[in-house]
Amino acid sequence: MKQQTLIVATAASVLLIAGVMTTHAHAEEESGFLLTMTEYNVKTGHNRHFRDGVAEWKDCYLENEGEANWSVWRRLQGEGINYIVTIPMENWAAMDTDDPGGEACQDVADEKVIPYLSGTTRSIARHMPEISASADDYSVVAVHYFKVSNDREFNRIISNITSVLGEAENFTPGEWYNVIGGRDAPDYFVTAQFDDMAAMDDDESDVWETYENLRGEEEANQIRAEFGQSVDEYWSLIYRRVDDLSHLSD
Repeated sequence: MKQQTLIVATAASVLLIAGVMTTHAHAEEESGFLLTMTEYNVKTGHNRHFRDGVAEWKDCYLENEGEANWSVWRRLQGEGINYIVTIPMENWAAMDTDDPGGEACQDVADEKVIPYLSGTTRSIARHMPEISASADDYSVVAVHYFKVSNDREFNRIISNITSVLGEAENFTPGEWYNVIGGRDAPDYFVTAQFDDMAAMDDDESDVWETYENLRGEEEANQIRAEFGQSVDEYWSLIYRRVDDLSHLSD
């Protein structure tokens, strides 16, 4: 079964395989790895059935010597019950990789997972390593999404901001991504990473306050105004990793 098929979750037999995730260590950091994302909307009243089905699929996959890693994340806000899985890939060719373990568990996905879904949404993004920084370990992410009217101007501004913030102690700018195509999708998003939910209570970082401390009020106000003018739409969501449904080997 080709990984390209895994991403196209309209093929019911491989819906769960879209959660397969390789590690960043295998990605092309110079140009930025590709990140495929598939969101799963669970039917009301069927969350337990869905999770039991995913757990059974995971057991089947590992029993059949599946070699891939994956993470499952649950969205904490918004309408309905939503999970998201991602696939970092070195390049487009990686989508053609065979996955015999996933193919062996096709029936489990068909019978134990697919019936409890009301829909899926898929997207692909390119990592932006030149302006990104990742935490060592985290289980919660706050994802900030942006729609912009001028990509060149927006890139200039966020490059400036992340460069300055990189000078601050104990401030992690986050992981930036540029979304590739798609309708009604954001153009960019950045993930802020936390060890756990409690770490969000301790988070005292403020982008503009930190920028002002490093560059002064006048420059901070200027870049803040430019940033606001470059963004057409903004929203954010919080996700927590579901460890018992995920598989992250060394």
